[in-house]
Amino acid sequence: MNPPPLPSGASPDGSSQRLRVAHVVHGFGIGGLERSVAQLVEHLDRERYEHSVFCFGEVGPGRWWIRPGRAELVPLAKRKGNDPLLVRRLAKRLRASAVEVVHSHNWGTRVEAAVASRWVGAAHVHSLHGAPTEGVDCTPWRSRMRA
Repeated sequence: MNPPPLPSGASPDGSSQRLRVAHVVHGFGIGGLERSVAQLVEHLDRERYEHSVFCFGEVGPGRWWIRPGRAELVPLAKRKGNDPLLVRRLAKRLRASAVEVVHSHNWGTRVEAAVASRWVGAAHVHSLHGAPTEGVDCTPWRSRMRA
């Protein structure tokens, strides 16, 4: 199996600028999604990748799965319900951290992360964890948004 391509700014002599990756989650509690993010942060080559974890809510007890210095954990203080300023706060932090790849996790972070990553010129990747969303009973509007 071939290793992933070198980050942007990498030179053929092996010296490289680390690729900055932001993981976007609701919070960082105890669960499979959080464990998956922690495994990425802990096991991807630190010489090649630099991680941040942006939490819409508070950074929860799952933070202990990430050793100090491995990733910046940032709460974004999302307000209840729709928070139109959340996208702006996220984009501002992504820009300040010079993030190149935004990795959103689960449905609730997808739209905000997609918009913010586009604003800052970062690539966006999305992962779904847990049960599939097909066949889930929800409103027609929500079904269209998920599609």
